[in-house]
Amino acid sequence: MDAVVSLRGCEHEERVVSMLAMAQIHRTPEDALARVRDVATAYFDSEHLELWGLKRDGDLLAVLGFEPTHRNGVMLHDMAVWPSARSGGIGSALIEWLCVRYPHATIFGDTLEESAGFYRACGFEVLSTGGALPDGELIYTFSLRPG
Repeated sequence: MDAVVSLRGCEHEERVVSMLAMAQIHRTPEDALARVRDVATAYFDSEHLELWGLKRDGDLLAVLGFEPTHRNGVMLHDMAVWPSARSGGIGSALIEWLCVRYPHATIFGDTLEESAGFYRACGFEVLSTGGALPDGELIYTFSLRPG
């Protein structure tokens, strides 16, 4: 059975840290590993950032990190699904959970081309920002308005 659970206090557990590193798609794998402990600490220290996970039969399969920015907005910072659990609807289930949790909020964030299709499939509007990473990979912004 799937359950979405708060990861408050679990930010530095190895499985959580591994998934937060996977979510750093804008960084090289080496840079993501070097900085992921700082990302975990930011979630641990901040009263504004929220980190949630999807567990199945006690196993953590995905993480979702976000920040409610104001009364009607939620900035999605990090999302990752464990590799062996991908393409099973877990990421979509987390987005659906977030929409239910914040029914009147616009959910928005930035992503790269490799993940833009996922957000489109979840109903987000995905637009190129015109920006790019140093390696030339395009940056996209996504948003989903309520209703």
